[in-house]
Amino acid sequence: MIIRPAIITIEVLIALIIMFSAVVLTTSSLRTMNLFKLKKEKYEINYSTVLSLKALFENRRFNPLGGEFSGEINGLKYEMKYTLSENKKTYVVGETAALEGNYGPYYIYLYTCVLQLIKNNSFSESTFDVLKYTKVPVHE
Repeated sequence: MIIRPAIITIEVLIALIIMFSAVVLTTSSLRTMNLFKLKKEKYEINYSTVLSLKALFENRRFNPLGGEFSGEINGLKYEMKYTLSENKKTYVVGETAALEGNYGPYYIYLYTCVLQLIKNNSFSESTFDVLKYTKVPVHE
């Protein structure tokens, strides 16, 4: 009968170790899940803000020499700097090589934009291109 209480004590210790492990794993899993949830919300806000700003900038006039826009949207401060990457006239395809080339009716401008989003101590940077065009003035 002396052996029986020792076996019960060992069984209780093993059960306590299993319960403790389950509690630790559950706690760490919940902590990790909450961390990923916060990151997901942050990136959703950043992503929708970048797309909204890109659409906004596509409707603004750009200076061919470059420039910047700044402001606040969705609780985030933004600064967007743009530079002209390339500009050409539209390409015309003709029946012969002499009739083709960059002498179409529009100038096309490609701007490279660097957007910085700032909120408290958080900072993110995105780069994208914006395409603009203007009609070539006709001289008669």
